[in-house]
Amino acid sequence: MNRFVVVLVAFVVLLLATLGLAPARADALTADKLVTPLQFSVYPPVELPNENCHVYGLSLGVVLVGLHTIEEHEDYLGKGSDTVIGLQICGLLSFARELRGLQVGGFANNVTTMPWGLQVAGVLNYIGGDMGVGLQVAGGWNRCESGAGLQLAMLNEADKDFAGLQTGLLNFGGNLRDNVQFGGLNPLIIISVINYVCTAPGVEDMHGLQVGLVNKAADMYGIQCGLIWNHAKCARGLQLGLINSAETMEGFQVGLVNIIKESPVPFLPIINAHF
Repeated sequence: MNRFVVVLVAFVVLLLATLGLAPARADALTADKLVTPLQFSVYPPVELPNENCHVYGLSLGVVLVGLHTIEEHEDYLGKGSDTVIGLQICGLLSFARELRGLQVGGFANNVTTMPWGLQVAGVLNYIGGDMGVGLQVAGGWNRCESGAGLQLAMLNEADKDFAGLQTGLLNFGGNLRDNVQFGGLNPLIIISVINYVCTAPGVEDMHGLQVGLVNKAADMYGIQCGLIWNHAKCARGLQLGLINSAETMEGFQVGLVNIIKESPVPFLPIINAHF
């Protein structure tokens, strides 16, 4: 009981501090939509307040919260209520157009943008746009357009630039369908079974560390550590694994099979290098 009181007090203090840091934003928001400290929903339209609003406090739902009129949203992903600053919790699905705080969904969370915050879901965390600085934790899949922070799930995906840590069974960077860039000049650490940085047109660099059974990247600046196979189109740094391969290389390969396609010595066991 005492721990619960401490946590509740800490949350209230954090919430009040957050609200105190954003009075100008609150004034701007009230110009077009209702600002409320509390939102409760069973399933829209059984919701109070029963309108699109900004929540500065607690948004609580039983089945679904944040999606106000189902008929208006044939495509659920990327659509929801406006700003939630504080805490949003729902037994099944949580939606917000912009999140600054904590979002918890028994099945899934969805926001359009998250300048800062934390998403925790049983299956899916989806950010249609950018994650400024934050954390996504899910049992199944985390997705964001770009951002900085931590993704922890079975499957992690960042379509564009991501700086931080991805850890899961499958980690993806870039998007073959949209031909976007992944990595840029941002540091990246990927730890999983299979790591893939897209080699589609327009995808540039992976700066940092990949650790997994299989690692693949377009242009790699840093270290690939793979138990089975490392591959990069253009590698600058170190490849460490059972099988290492690169089209061009400036650095070292250490493994049973080492292949540098554009090299005077394209194959060597144990150690290979090219500069």
